[in-house]
Amino acid sequence: MRILLDTNLFILREDYAIIDDNIQELLRLLNKAGCIILIHPKSVEEIKKDRDEERKQVILSKIGTYSLLKNPPNPKEDDYFESTLGKVSKIENEHDLNDLCLVYSVYRNAVQFLISEDKGVHSKASQLGISDRIFNIIDAITFFNDILKPPKKVYSPPAIEKKPLHNLKLEDSFFDSLREDYGEHIFNKWFRKKAQEGKEAYVYLNNDNSLGAFLLLKEEEEIIKANPIFLQKKRRLKISTLKVTNVGNKIGELFLSLAFNYAIRNNINELYLTHFIKENDRLIPLIKPFGFEKNSNYIEHNHTPKRESIFTKRIFPDEIEPIGILREKYFPCFYDGESVNKFIVPIIPEYHERLFIDIKQRQTKITEFLGDFITEGNTLQKAYLCNAPSKQMRKNDILLFYRSRKNQALTSLGTIDSIYYNLSKVDEIFAYVVRRTVYSKKEIQNFKKPLTVILFRFHLHLPREISYNELINRELLKMAPITTIKLNHKNYLKIKRLSKIDFKFTQWQN
Repeated sequence: MRILLDTNLFILREDYAIIDDNIQELLRLLNKAGCIILIHPKSVEEIKKDRDEERKQVILSKIGTYSLLKNPPNPKEDDYFESTLGKVSKIENEHDLNDLCLVYSVYRNAVQFLISEDKGVHSKASQLGISDRIFNIIDAITFFNDILKPPKKVYSPPAIEKKPLHNLKLEDSFFDSLREDYGEHIFNKWFRKKAQEGKEAYVYLNNDNSLGAFLLLKEEEEIIKANPIFLQKKRRLKISTLKVTNVGNKIGELFLSLAFNYAIRNNINELYLTHFIKENDRLIPLIKPFGFEKNSNYIEHNHTPKRESIFTKRIFPDEIEPIGILREKYFPCFYDGESVNKFIVPIIPEYHERLFIDIKQRQTKITEFLGDFITEGNTLQKAYLCNAPSKQMRKNDILLFYRSRKNQALTSLGTIDSIYYNLSKVDEIFAYVVRRTVYSKKEIQNFKKPLTVILFRFHLHLPREISYNELINRELLKMAPITTIKLNHKNYLKIKRLSKIDFKFTQWQN
C-alpha cells in the first residue's frame, strides 16, 4: 500500500510534542501494515524555500528517510481537474500549488492514500469526490489500527448507550475542548444544570470507560439570538453537543443518523448546531455531505473574541429540487422518478449482515422512515463489491438490496455516490472502498475479478420487507436474482407501495 505524506506533518508548531507523539504512532502502524511511505517532490521543493534555516534542516533530515514519489502526474494536463479546482498556471502561491499536486497524485491513483492535516487539501479532495482517501493523523491512526485488528467473527453495532448526564464524569478530559471553547466556568455550569434537569446523551465509551463520543439533542421552538440578524422563531432540533474523538467517522455518521431519525419521527423539518470553526476542522467534513450549511449569522460570546458559527439543515425542501441537491442537501430524501435507474442487488446473508449490521436486531415492526436508533446501528456511506456484468449503473441511481439464500427478501434502499467497473488490482479496489466497507484486503484478494465497486449512500431499511415468494407471486421477479437486475419504473412503484416507503421522502420530477 503506497501512502503519500504531506510535509505539514513534520513542521514544528507550538504543540509539536503532541503532534510528534501521534506521528510516531502513525509511522509505527504504517510500518506494521507494510506500507510504502512516499514524499511528493513538490513538498521537498517547498521546504527548501523555507527562510528559517534551522527548521528547514530539521524537516529535511526527517523526510530524507522516505522515498520520493517518482514521475508524479501533472495536473496541468488534466482539463477536468483544472475545471474543478482552477487553472494550475494561475496559482501563484507555492503552498497552494503543492496542495494541488498532492491531491492530484491521489486522484490519478499514483498512491492509495494521502495523510495531511491541511484544511485546503481536504477541501480540494472533497470537491473531487476523493475525500475517502485523504486522512488526517487521528483518522489515519484509527483506520490502520482497525485494519490491523483480527477479522471479526460477529458483526454488531458500536456500543452506543443512552446515559443521564449525572452518570458521566464532568472532569473527563473529553470535555476539555468544550471548556476551552465556551469557558470552563460557563461550560461546567451548563453541564451541571442539564444534569440536574435529567437530560440524557448518547455516548460511546472506550475500554477504560472514558468518553469516546457524545451526542446531546434538544428540541426547541425559540428565536436564535445571532448577529447580525436573529433567526426567526420556529420548531427546530438542536444538536447541542456532538463530539467524536479518535473512535472513527462511523460513530459520527451514526450520530447524524440518530439526529435525522429523531427529527423525522417528531415532525421537525430543521436541525441546527453551533460550532467554533478550527483549523483543520473535523466536524464540518462530517456534517457537510448531509446537507448542513453555514449560516451567514453567528453568535458572539463575552469570554472570547471568537465567533460561533451556525450550521442549519432541513429535511424537506419547499419546492422541487435537482436530483443531486435533493439527495445531498435534503438527505435522507432522494429522487426516484424516471430520470434515475433502479436496480435489485442480491447479497448473500454474510455480507448482507455486515453491510446492514443491525437488520436482524430490529425489535418491532418499523413504521418510521429510519426506524429506532437502538436497532439501526448504521453508517450512512457504504461500499459494495460485486461481479455484476451490467455497466448501466450511475450516480444517483437507486439500489434495492435483496438478501439471498436464507430469509430471501428485499430489505434496504440506497443511492449511488459513484461506481467503478472492471477493477482487478487489489490495492486500487481497496483504496476505493477502505473507509466505507468491512471487507478486509485479504477478502478482496480472494474475490473473483474483475470487480464492480459501488459506493453508495444508505437511506433506509424498507419499512416492510418484501419476501421472495411475494416478489414472484406479484410478477416482480421471475426467479431469485443471482446478479444485479435493472428494474423498470412501473415495477419499482409497485415495490415502493408494497414496502410502505413514505412518499414524502421521494420526489418525482426534476
